[in-house]
Amino acid sequence: FVGAGRVGSTMCRELFRKGLVIDTIISTSETKGILLAKECKATWTKKAVIPDSTDVAIVAVPDSKLKKVLSGLRCSPGTIVAHTAGSIGLDVYPAGIVRKGVIYPLQTFSYKREINFSELPVFIESSDSETSSIISHIAGTLGCRVSYADTEQRRKLHLAAVFACNFTNH
Repeated sequence: FVGAGRVGSTMCRELFRKGLVIDTIISTSETKGILLAKECKATWTKKAVIPDSTDVAIVAVPDSKLKKVLSGLRCSPGTIVAHTAGSIGLDVYPAGIVRKGVIYPLQTFSYKREINFSELPVFIESSDSETSSIISHIAGTLGCRVSYADTEQRRKLHLAAVFACNFTNH
């Protein structure tokens, strides 16, 4: 996992609870990163280097930081890198990341609220069918309702969710 904020930590903990091996937590926040790594029996680092043995790296950082984080990320060509942003497409990935995808949970995450993943819709997009199958399996492992949505569809979903949730709460 790259990112130990609300989305990253919630997804990471749930995937760990469901039996997936979490190898590394990359986070600029030492406190959050170390805590999440301990909970998931992983290692923590600030260095944006994905171990070669990693099959999938999930990047859960704020939308405003995504492009910079992805451009600084180092990983093997075989590693799937999937971000969690609803309004950003596959075009954000630098050329060096070949297997790319999106796992967008349509949900507002907070530190104090438990998420019922079985009721959570997750929208995926990917660079190829094999990557799609793998990230769909990961979202399914969470127990989510998985659907395909291209970038334009996700942007509309994201905008509607912002209006429905954020403005209402504000």
